[in-house]
Amino acid sequence: MDRKKRPLFKHPPKVRPPKIVPRREVGIAPPAAAFIPPQLNDPRIGMFEPPLPIPFEFYAEDRWNGRGRLKIPKVRHCLYHVYPRTGSLWRTRINALLEALPLFNGKVIVAIAYDGTTEHPEFVESALQGYPVDTIRVHNDPDLREVATFNELFSRLASTKRADHCTLYAHAKGVTRPRDGICQKWVQTLEEICFRHWDHVCRLLTHYPIVGPFLQHTAEHAWHYSGSWFWFRNDRIFGKGDWQTIDSEWHGIESWARGQVEEHEAGVLFGAGKLPSMNLYDVRVWKQHVEPALQLWLEHHPSCLPETPK
Repeated sequence: MDRKKRPLFKHPPKVRPPKIVPRREVGIAPPAAAFIPPQLNDPRIGMFEPPLPIPFEFYAEDRWNGRGRLKIPKVRHCLYHVYPRTGSLWRTRINALLEALPLFNGKVIVAIAYDGTTEHPEFVESALQGYPVDTIRVHNDPDLREVATFNELFSRLASTKRADHCTLYAHAKGVTRPRDGICQKWVQTLEEICFRHWDHVCRLLTHYPIVGPFLQHTAEHAWHYSGSWFWFRNDRIFGKGDWQTIDSEWHGIESWARGQVEEHEAGVLFGAGKLPSMNLYDVRVWKQHVEPALQLWLEHHPSCLPETPK
C-alpha cells in the first residue's frame, strides 16, 4: 500500500488580517462624559507647573452657549500693531506677517505707531507695498502702547458680525527689547502657533469665542493671554455692545480679553500656568518648561494652512 506523498513544503498558516483601529487625532478629547483633563506637560497644551486650580478643557464640549460646536469660521482677518523702533527687528516681524498672508482671506490691517524714536511710517508702508494690507498711522503714546491703536484697528472690523468671521489680533512684540533677548524667542513662538497651525486654531474656535497661546494667571487670580496674541470670533466680540471698553493702561490689551469673555470661555492654543512659574521673561522658564513642551506640541501639531477653495 502506497503512502501518501507529503508535500515538500508546508502551506503557510492562514494569517488573519490585522484589526485596524482608527487612530484618534491627538488633541481631540473623548466625549464629555469620559473627559480626562490634561495633565502637566501634556503635549496637547503644554501645561506648566504648578497646575492650575481649574484644569482647562481641550476641544471639550462648548459650555458658554450650550449649543455644542459653533460654526466653522471661514473668513479670517488680521489686526496688527507695529512700533518700528529704529534699530529694532520690526522688519523681521513684518516679514513674518507677509509670509503668513495666505492664511488671511479677509482684511489685514496694520496700525503703525510712530514717534521720535521710530522710523518714519513710510518705511513700514513701503515694506507692505504691493500686498493686500491696509495701514493706519497713529502717534505713539508710551503710556498706552497698543491701547493707542486699539480703537482705530478694531473699529475697522466692527461691522463684521457674521458667525463665519474670525480675527487674529497680533503685534510686533519685542521691538523695544534686546535683539538677542528672550522676547525674540517669545514672539517667534507666538508666530509659529498663531500663523502656522490654522487647523488647531479652527478646532478651538468651534468651541470657544476666543483662543490664544500662553494663558496666564496672576496672584490675584486674573487671567490674560501673555504676549497679547489671540484669535476671536467676530460674532461674539462685535455682537456685544461693550467691545470698545478697554483699560487706559499700557497692558490694557491683555486685560481687554478678560473683559469680553468669562474664564471658562477662553481656549488655550498652547501653554497655561500662573506666575511666577510661568514668567515668560525668565530664561529658565523657557529652558525648563516652554521649550520641551513646545517641542512635544509641535510633534503632535503639524503646520497647516486653510485649504484654498477651487
